[in-house]
Amino acid sequence: MSKISVQLNRMKDIEAEMKNIASKTGQITDSFSTTRYSLDWDVRSRNNIDKDFMIICEAIARCKENIYHSAAFIGTAEKAYQEIELKLARLTGIDIPITKKNYNLLEQKDEDKSFFEDIFDSINKGFTSSIKHIKDFFESIKEMINNDNESLPSNEYIETSEEAIVVDTETEVDPTDEEGGTNQLTSLNEAILLTASFEGSGYVNVTGNSDGQGISMGIFQWNIGSGTLQPLLKQFFENNNDLAQKIFGDDYKSVVNMLDSSKSTQLSWAKSINDGKYLKSEWKKQLIMLCETSEFQAIQREAMSKYINQAYKIVNDYGLKSERGLSLALDIAVQNWDVKSAARKNIKNQISNGLSEQEVLKLLAQAAVDKSKPVYKNDVSSRKFTIVNGTGAVHGKLYDIEEEYGITYDNFE
Repeated sequence: MSKISVQLNRMKDIEAEMKNIASKTGQITDSFSTTRYSLDWDVRSRNNIDKDFMIICEAIARCKENIYHSAAFIGTAEKAYQEIELKLARLTGIDIPITKKNYNLLEQKDEDKSFFEDIFDSINKGFTSSIKHIKDFFESIKEMINNDNESLPSNEYIETSEEAIVVDTETEVDPTDEEGGTNQLTSLNEAILLTASFEGSGYVNVTGNSDGQGISMGIFQWNIGSGTLQPLLKQFFENNNDLAQKIFGDDYKSVVNMLDSSKSTQLSWAKSINDGKYLKSEWKKQLIMLCETSEFQAIQREAMSKYINQAYKIVNDYGLKSERGLSLALDIAVQNWDVKSAARKNIKNQISNGLSEQEVLKLLAQAAVDKSKPVYKNDVSSRKFTIVNGTGAVHGKLYDIEEEYGITYDNFE
């Protein structure tokens, strides 16, 4: 009978190597994007230069995502093989070295199950998880083929609205202002980059109607359905009318008329420029061109101040000091705005009992999940607990936020 030999340590090494390659691939994408943005608009519009840059960036980004999915597949398979090995050793009485990693696996034995049921469960769990990675992989390819990489809306996670949102416009925080100190700004920028990654692909992230919001755009996915995108578009058209006409051409009047209409009409218009849940190609091209302008990116940065102010309010409310705390606060501000008042009171009562910051963040993360609509709870949970734990998977992408973003439990001030 043939023997199967599985080198678990080598599988771990391969998984780590693939994650490292994926991270470096992402850095290449960032370098290409930086080069694109450094070129003058007139230069980029010549001879399909900008289009060629976009094609290259998208191709490299696809490679990165595929490598991450493959690494996740190997990690799942390695764990499944290890569980089976431990169960076989337990059955045969073979001594195996007890490590911190396999101790929990050894403790998980269910005495009510037969050996074969135990083994089948391990195989089935690993197989099911691996199939999920493969399914996610091909789903991502399907999205790429449809020329749209959708992300969940940033304004539709909240299940109930307990109180009106009041923004302190007199004390807005400018993320480019150095008054707050170098460490604080670095931590804030890291937090912004992480949440932007959760939301999509940064300043030029443009998605269609997959979430029912018509159009979502930019680093924090402002959208038509919630009414958060319209003020940004109006500001751009008012201050950069000539550039707006150049970008939208014959569709310029259509956008202007939309901005002057009621909110329900605006959403109907946004849905009309989609084919199902994906933006029509010509409209997506125009909206991407809009997002690529330095003028609209400046408007996005200005609009961030609302969420940054709310993040610092959350930080102050719970006495958070760490970079992880600031990152969680910003992600809650963008995705959920806040937690329910009862949860706030409960967390503050428990803080008085001397909880560590990590314990506080776990409570705060769960409170954000509890406030979310049922359809979004898994997504909210994956984002929040990836920040708290430092590692996790969000939208099929693996994260190690200390390695990739430098976000730790060190103080941000």
